[in-house]
This record gives sequence, C-alpha cells and structure tokens, in this order.
Amino acid sequence: ITHYKMSKNENVSFLDKISNSLQSLFESAKRMFRSIFAKESQVLFLGIDNAGKTTLIHKLRKDMTNTFEPTRAPSAYDIEIGNMKTAAIDLGGHEAARMAWSEYFIKCDGIIFLVDTADEKRFSIVKEAWQMVKQLRARALLQGNPDKITTNCDISKIENNEDPLESLTITQNEKLQSLPVVVLMNKIDRLNHNSNTIYNDTNLQDYIQSETGIYDSASELSPVRIIWLSLVEEGLEGGILDAFLWLDKMMQK
Repeated sequence: ITHYKMSKNENVSFLDKISNSLQSLFESAKRMFRSIFAKESQVLFLGIDNAGKTTLIHKLRKDMTNTFEPTRAPSAYDIEIGNMKTAAIDLGGHEAARMAWSEYFIKCDGIIFLVDTADEKRFSIVKEAWQMVKQLRARALLQGNPDKITTNCDISKIENNEDPLESLTITQNEKLQSLPVVVLMNKIDRLNHNSNTIYNDTNLQDYIQSETGIYDSASELSPVRIIWLSLVEEGLEGGILDAFLWLDKMMQK
C-alpha cells in the first residue's frame, strides 16, 4: 500500500479551492437575494429574546453564524440586503418591551417571526407574542385599507379580540395591502432534526404549533407560512431563501 503525504503547498492549494468554492456559493446566494424585492421593502424581524433574530440578521449580511448574547434591552436598527431595506426589531420577551412593535407595523411590508423550538418552557410567552402580532397586524390592515376592509368590532378594542383577523371583512375586490408573515421555527437541530426530517415528524410539528398557537394560513389578507429550520446548520440557499422568496411573492400581489 502506498501512502501519499500531501505537501504543504498542495494542502494550501486544496484549502484555497474549498475557500473559493464556498465564496462562490455565498456570492450566488447573495445575487439571488438581490434579484428579489424589486422595490424597497421593509421587513420586521420579530420574536421573543433568544429566538435567533440577531443570528439571522448577521447571516443575511455576511452569511456568518456566531453565538450572540441574548438581547437585554429593546433595539431597532435598519439593514440593507440588496434592494431590500429591513427594519430589524430585536426585543425581549417582556410585555413592556413588546409595546414598541406597534410603531413599525403600519410602515412594514412583511414580517419574519422567529421561534426557538427547543425552548419548550417559554412556548406560552411565544403564544402571547404571536397573539400581539395578530392584533397589531389586524389594526395595521384596517389602517392600510380604510375603504376596502371593515370590522365587526370597535377598532379601539381590536387588541382584545382572541382572533382579531377573523373580524375583518373585505368590502371591495380591489388590490389590498396585505401583511404576510413568515414564521421561522428555528433550532430544530436541538430537536435532533434537520430541514428534511422535521417534515416527517408531524406529531412534533402539531405539538409545537398547538402550544404556540401558530398555524399556516392562506388568507388573502393575512397569509402565514411556517418554515422549519436551523439557522446555525443551514446556508442562505435553504429555508431562509424560501422564506424571502415567499414574502416577495406575497408582497407583489
């Protein structure tokens, strides 16, 4: 048996090839992102603390995944990804912190809501945050379509509705300003799943959706798309790209 030992120069050349290949994949993914969102759009990144919002933002900017300390105080900042301008909102899980969300809803075109699927103890907090998203979205839809949508409840009390979106009625068949939401069910790697195997585990999906109150919706006014993934395990070309392509499709309607 002949043992071949790679020389130092060959080793460097091999590593360079890997690096160039990875860089090429990243540039390809970036071009794909720049091809969507032909107009300036603002997308809110929402979710309770430690759901993965900061990780997602850094991944979109540099395709790098690091470990970040949980956000201790509410923070809001703008980032640009190709033609997309996003208002990134990173908030804690307390009710007082979530009150800042309402300031951004009326101006946004889409929402990305992140969930830490491995943090079962805080599913009840996620459920409260999701309810707030639905309430604020219903109010934003009414304000954005004042002549095309009506509600069977007092708008000042819409936040008290268990499911406020069900109270909205389309009165005209003209183009409506909808507000699509992508829910990224993050950290499935901690549940011993990847983006392929998770879809075969319907019992786990049903349990998490039941506990958080989050479900897919094909509603014209309030579409919701759930994508299961692990931000630390996947590249831009996977579920993340699917999320933005779906948002772009919904916003172009």
